[in-house]
This record gives sequence, C-alpha cells and structure tokens, in this order.
Amino acid sequence: MRTIIVDDEVLALQLFQMECETISELQLVAAFESPLAALEYVKQNPIDLAILDIELPEMNGIELGQRLKNIDPSIVLIYISAHDEYAMQAYRLHAPVYLEKPYNREDILYAVYTAKLLHRRQAKKIFVRTFGCFDLYVNEELVHFSNKKSKEFLAYLVDRWGNSVNNDQAITVLWEDAPNDSIYQSRLRRVIKDLRDILRQAGAEDMLISHPNSRSVNVKAFDCDYYPYLENPNRDARIFPGTYMSEYSWAEETLGYLNSLSTYQDKGGYL
Repeated sequence: MRTIIVDDEVLALQLFQMECETISELQLVAAFESPLAALEYVKQNPIDLAILDIELPEMNGIELGQRLKNIDPSIVLIYISAHDEYAMQAYRLHAPVYLEKPYNREDILYAVYTAKLLHRRQAKKIFVRTFGCFDLYVNEELVHFSNKKSKEFLAYLVDRWGNSVNNDQAITVLWEDAPNDSIYQSRLRRVIKDLRDILRQAGAEDMLISHPNSRSVNVKAFDCDYYPYLENPNRDARIFPGTYMSEYSWAEETLGYLNSLSTYQDKGGYL
C-alpha cells in the first residue's frame, strides 16, 4: 500500500519510518512534519494509507484526515497519539485503528493488517473486524446497529464461520439460560428482522443465509480479519492483537484458541 506518515515530532517520525521499512505490505512514499505539505502531496499523488498524528501544527490530525478523505474517500486512515480523547473522532472518520503512544511493532503490524484488508483493490466491499471489538464496514463505512442483540447475533454467526445456528442456540447465546419458549422465540424473530433490515439498508443483505429454523453467514460475501488468519499456515502471530470480540463473553472460547495458535506460532510451529 502506498503510504504517507504525518508527525511533527522528528524523532517519532524517524522511528516510525524505520518500523515501516520492515513491513513488506507498506510502500512508504513520503513522510511529513507539516499537514499542509501532506495535503499538497496527496493532491498530486495517489495514496492508499495515511498514518497521522493527532496533535499537529496548522491543523490537527482529525481535520487533516477529513481533508484527505475529501480528496480521495478510499484513503484508509490510521491515527497515532499520546492521548485517547480523540479516539471517538477518529472512529467517526472510519479509521480502523487508533494507536496510542507508546506503541510497538506488534501494534503497527495489527494496524497495517487491518488497513490492508479494508483497502484491497479487488476485495469485497463488506469487511468484518473481529480482532478487538466486533464491527461491520460496508464500502469502508461503519455500519451502526440500533439493536445490540442484532449486532451480537451477527457476530456469533461470523464466529461460527458459516455453520448454521438454530433457534435454540441463538436464544442461549443472546439471553443466557433463557428458555426456548414463545416469549424468547418472539424476541429472536424481532432480532432477526432487525438484522435483515440493517443489512439490507447497508447493502450487505447477502451476508445472511436463512435456513428452516436456523441461520448462517455467507462467508464468500465478505472479508474478515479472523478467517484468513486461521487459514494461513504461515500466519504471523504478531498480527493477532490478543483480543477477539471483547464485548461478548461467548467469544472467550475462540479467544483461547487464537491465543493457543499465537503461542504455538511464537515457538516456530505450524498447524
């Protein structure tokens, strides 16, 4: 990916450049201390990824990101900062990763891996992030869920990797220890309807497959950070940040498996 870095701290800029030079996925084309100089460069030169500090002279990184997006909406943004108070503003610009200083090489690898999946030119338009928290992006736009249970149900279906989930399993996951009775069957139907409506509005309706009394996801309809990591026998354990769908307790079983893969890989093994 053609990448620029903007940071007014010279030492931080140099250190980040050194780290980026060791990551094959990045083609570092320019580094700037001035956001205005970065804007002028991007007006004349296409880029895929912009790694931006928040606190900059002339304008802050949030404004710079907005102006870069105005030039080319497909540019992926990654923010770095010593403070976390700007994180929400960064996420509103659909920045997939917000790195807090001090960061390490593993943090950068995770950021680049996520950005790469989002920006692949031939990739599907739908991207699911599971490492860290669960989120759905369509055309790099974050999809908002008004119903938390609908989002959780989609997350569980993604976790199941195309295997079907029947109504009884769904109720057990969404409402722990709840009976599979008419009340919870009705609640589940509302959750599924809401999920269908959200996916349809986002243009991602192909993700959901309905079977008699069960549901699954169409794994060919979207990209995901989780699936290729498991499929690649030469996986880089550093790509996995150590968290997986952290908002859901049922995801702990998969997290344990991912941690075991990461530990095994660190020892030089392959599965």
